[in-house]
Amino acid sequence: MARIKDSEIIAVFSLIGLVLLGAGLRCLALSEEAAWGDEALTTVCFPADNFSGYLRCVFAEDDRLRIAPVYYGGQYLWSLLFGGGLLALRLMSVFLYVIASVQLYVLVRSIGNHRAAWWAVFFFSVSLFSIYYGQEVRFYALMNVFALAAMQGALWYVRGHLRSGLILALLGNVGLVWTHTFSVVFVLGLGLYMLRFWRQPRVLLLWMGAHSLMAMGLFGWLGWLHYDFGGQSAAYGDMPAGLRELLSTALQFFGGRFSNINPAVYMPGGLSLDVAIGGLALAAVLYGLWHSWYKARAAENGGWAPGEIMLLLVCLVTPVLLLFFLGRLWRPCFFTRYVIYAALPLYALMGLGLAAIPGKQMSRLAGLAFVLMFSWQVLALPRPFRADYGAVVRAIASDPSENQVALALKPFNYDAVVYALRDSGVETELLYGLKEIAGISIARVHEGYSVWAVFYRWDDLASFEARMEEAGLVARRFESAGMPPLTIYHVVAKKKP
Repeated sequence: MARIKDSEIIAVFSLIGLVLLGAGLRCLALSEEAAWGDEALTTVCFPADNFSGYLRCVFAEDDRLRIAPVYYGGQYLWSLLFGGGLLALRLMSVFLYVIASVQLYVLVRSIGNHRAAWWAVFFFSVSLFSIYYGQEVRFYALMNVFALAAMQGALWYVRGHLRSGLILALLGNVGLVWTHTFSVVFVLGLGLYMLRFWRQPRVLLLWMGAHSLMAMGLFGWLGWLHYDFGGQSAAYGDMPAGLRELLSTALQFFGGRFSNINPAVYMPGGLSLDVAIGGLALAAVLYGLWHSWYKARAAENGGWAPGEIMLLLVCLVTPVLLLFFLGRLWRPCFFTRYVIYAALPLYALMGLGLAAIPGKQMSRLAGLAFVLMFSWQVLALPRPFRADYGAVVRAIASDPSENQVALALKPFNYDAVVYALRDSGVETELLYGLKEIAGISIARVHEGYSVWAVFYRWDDLASFEARMEEAGLVARRFESAGMPPLTIYHVVAKKKP
């Protein structure tokens, strides 16, 4: 019987420690995270009597979800085991993080060494971006699992394990595309990487042939659903992404911020280290790439295989750029969370770069700098991340009025308010513009209602307050927790002297 080496035991326990750290950070104040708009669309369908009834409810809430049903099947199975409450469904994403962490370790360990794999999992575990979406009641955590499976399969494939590599990559890509259709940009990226084998027709044709069948299946599925891309794409009405969005995506991927909002305004002393983390991480990546290229050019041992490093680079850069240009040429559909899996090869490259630093002292200093900066960034940032829609429930519950109505500006805000008030019996109205919500607030007060107006992000609150003052009404303002917080107004008639 082969004796297990001490180094292997240390590697296993250090990985377990990292995974527990990441799971703990994702569970920190998890019960305080309220469901925001997208999460409310599916969470509202629980409890469900059966799977078909659940799917009908989900697709009725958001018809776009029909084309990628894999996550919802898994979500329903999870609910049978652990319940369909918001906290239970968030824990499903935490569980998927655990799986992805082990996958990431295996992938990086097979390219580099234990130190590189350990650091890659560390970056994944403490990244604010990954922590945030590792709590989300959506498909993002599952996308990481499928993308890592596809990358591992591609790695096996290029190493000559054609059958097992192709099967694993194909399963990962199929799962990914049927979890989120925009993930086709990842599959296309892997296909572009495979073009480097153009001198090996068997290798190239086998990969392309299998994925052509997958593409035919996808188009057949969309045709069977009679899916209207033209109509559905109208939902993406934002301004096209530009350089600012790409820079924001980079800062989120590096792990120093969880969204496109600068976290400094919520941190003690306004001190955020997200840019410093990004700069040091970029330096680690560039050093790792130089190390790989230099060692390969000098025919020295100790470097990472350039072709395998290229696989990580392609999986990082190609999906982001393809979705970016798709958003420029078609519809504004560039959202960082749509390419969440592209952050994983970045963490791998960061880990490989850090592990390649020569000299124990320099390597330890760089590692300590990362640990200290991420410790501040993760622990100094307050919780919860998401706007506290429970504050709406508590505020309305404190109002003794019999006739109450909630007014929510914008659909994603409305969905979350409806979910939060689902058991209160209070009617919620959806409004699209500031003038509209101001006018309806005035009208409802005159009809005898106690009005609660809920705003979230980018709203001209001063104009709303001025309009209420002009109408002779009182608008009492409440702020909730969250980054950014909700702003809630209680609009009532002024008391006569």
